[in-house]
Order: sequence, then C-alpha cells, then structure tokens
Amino acid sequence: MQRGLELLAQIILKPNGSVEAFLADIEPVRAAFAKTNNQFKRKKPVNKISSDCYRFVIGKLGQGVVKSPSDGADILDRLISAALDDTDIEFRARIKQAYGLDAVVPEATQSEDEKPRKRKPTGQAPDVEMAVQTQAPDVEMAVEPLPAPL
Repeated sequence: MQRGLELLAQIILKPNGSVEAFLADIEPVRAAFAKTNNQFKRKKPVNKISSDCYRFVIGKLGQGVVKSPSDGADILDRLISAALDDTDIEFRARIKQAYGLDAVVPEATQSEDEKPRKRKPTGQAPDVEMAVQTQAPDVEMAVEPLPAPL
C-alpha cells in the first residue's frame, strides 16, 4: 500500500513558467476552434484563409494551418496534453527555448509589518494636509484663476 505523499508525488504538477505562458497563449485559439458557428473573421486568434483552410498562431512556436475547426481543436488539445506531460522532454525544451521563463515560485505570505493597502471610499476627499501661511495684515494676496482645461 502506498503512502499519501508517494501518491501526491505521482500526480502533482511541477510549476514551469514557460509552459504556463505557452498554455496561456494557445488557450484563446483552442477556444475559438471549439466555439460553435464561429465565423473566423479577421483579427481573431484563427483566420479563415480559404473555404477549407484555417491559420492560427501556436504561441511563440510559430503558425499552424488546419483543414477544419475540429482538427484545430483536436491538435491543440493534444499540444496542451504534451506540454503538461513531464516525460516529453524535447517538447518542453522547445517551449523553454521559445519562451525562456523560469519556474513560477509562489509568493511568500505577507508579514505582519507589511499591511495591505486599502482603497479609500469614493465619496471622501483625499487626506491632504494644508499648509497655512500667515502674512502681515497690510499685505494683499493676489489670486490668479487656474487656466481652463483643454
């Protein structure tokens, strides 16, 4: 019988910044292929080149061409699985070469000295200390109006 930590070690996902960036880049493309009745107009993640050809960007790895949206969704699902697979060393090396990011390290928790900044309610005026200048009573102050905004 295996212990809990051994089981966890088998399934835990090791953080990799390059793979995460690659997945973030291709997810909109996969979603566009998976969307039903998509028109594939210009300036979308997928461009329809002809009646049977679709072009898309595979993150920083280059461009791809498929013959149908179902083929595009299928191949991108397989690319996602390959990117998450720790044993596919060659593909992960290619992703790391293209993206060049290190593993994502979780941030440490805030210490008690560092308090989180709070947002002020919108109805209150900002805390600004006004400096009061005293002048002799016989001196008049000339106040010029501010220029109008453009």
